[in-house]
Amino acid sequence: MPSLLRARLLLLTTVACAETTPAPLEIPVHAIRLRPGESALVPYATRSLSAAEASFGAATIRRVDGAFFTGGGPAATVTNVPEGAIVTAVSAGDIMLRLESPAGRDSVLVQVRTAFPPLTLRPDARAVGGGTKCAIAVDASLWCWGYGVYDMALTGRDGFRQQIVAPTRVRGPAAQWKGVAVGFTHVCALATDGTVWCWGGNDEGMAGSNPMRRVPPTRVDVPPIVSLAAGPYHTGALTTDGRVWCWGSNRSAQSTGAAGRAVATPTLVALPVAARTVHAGSSHSCALGTDDGVYCWGGNVFLMRGRVDALLGPSRVPLTGPVRQLALGPTHACALLRDASVQCWGDNLHGQAGGELDGGGVLPRTVSVPPAQALNLASRSSCALDLDGATWCWGTNVAGLLLSALPETVAGTGTPIRLTLPFTPRDFAGEGLGSSRCMTAADGALWCWGENSNGQVGVGRTFSSPSAPVSPVLPALVRGG
Repeated sequence: MPSLLRARLLLLTTVACAETTPAPLEIPVHAIRLRPGESALVPYATRSLSAAEASFGAATIRRVDGAFFTGGGPAATVTNVPEGAIVTAVSAGDIMLRLESPAGRDSVLVQVRTAFPPLTLRPDARAVGGGTKCAIAVDASLWCWGYGVYDMALTGRDGFRQQIVAPTRVRGPAAQWKGVAVGFTHVCALATDGTVWCWGGNDEGMAGSNPMRRVPPTRVDVPPIVSLAAGPYHTGALTTDGRVWCWGSNRSAQSTGAAGRAVATPTLVALPVAARTVHAGSSHSCALGTDDGVYCWGGNVFLMRGRVDALLGPSRVPLTGPVRQLALGPTHACALLRDASVQCWGDNLHGQAGGELDGGGVLPRTVSVPPAQALNLASRSSCALDLDGATWCWGTNVAGLLLSALPETVAGTGTPIRLTLPFTPRDFAGEGLGSSRCMTAADGALWCWGENSNGQVGVGRTFSSPSAPVSPVLPALVRGG
């Protein structure tokens, strides 16, 4: 380590802090939790201090060769590090880390405080997506993490092995966003100025332009919209007048209601009523109408459209009452009725539609879950938040989605299991195509669990599925998606 850097570090523990005028400062949340010997890339750098020293609460922040440390205590605390720097755990708890410069030339041993407050969410918060997740911060910036194929987070890096292990700010065509939807390899987002932009994979036209392997952010010409939905390879949009437009893969009629070639431009879906919400599955789409009915179109493998017929266009799902909320997984769906009961249909190989397992799919059936207030579906599992605030899930336990003792090798269960959570749940945080799930707590904190092979739970590194929910390492407050 250069002598100059060693001397500066020594000063941090020996020299009293000088009185200075407080300067604006944003401290990122680097709650990296590692075991000794493990490493993680610090995924982003925050703005630099304009002065060499500034007050922040009771601490003083000093700049030391590109990294900031707080003075006082037995060791320094890292609050900002260069982008690309590597930290390696030396001890656990309030862990001692070895901080290396991006080039690996310098190495210093510092202490990192891990007791940062968790991410706090607004009541309408969403962390949408499956293998890749995206969310919108309170300052309307867009952040993504997880599977990074086709540079879905616009990091400038592309590759099938690309992983984004902690939320990374999307440097896209707009500075502020108010909606986002995530497919397998593409992202579409609604800017605050009303424009819609898509990027990433586009081989089926799901990013809104002529099919090609990958596209940069491309503006999609669609009437003014209020929300977006994304299946693996198609996208849906709900306009301000209640109409639904779709584009992308159309092999099963999921984009137009009539099977054919992929459509690279938004196409109006002929719904019989105006829609309140739009949802996208793997090869079908659904909308919740203003008449409280559910209408689905596209493929019907596993009875995903809730009917036994060969229709491709929008048709009403035969449910027993008016619907308050609709939720879609890739191959199954659930509806929360206004009487607080839950009915599910579609693929039930793992019990995700409730009741007896059935690989051929099931028609709408009532799930034996207490009266509910909210629903959430993942790839092969379903969950409900009951009126007393308890969370119940059913389906597969792969990646620990059920947080239960049910072996992951078992196909699943159609009987809802009450989850034991380390927080008081408030609501689910978005729908997902993959095998991970997020919820918001009563205090607004975001918690995620399930598959983490590509960093889907956003804790700064990959590891096998967590045995309990964890809080993503987000540097900003999330507002919704």
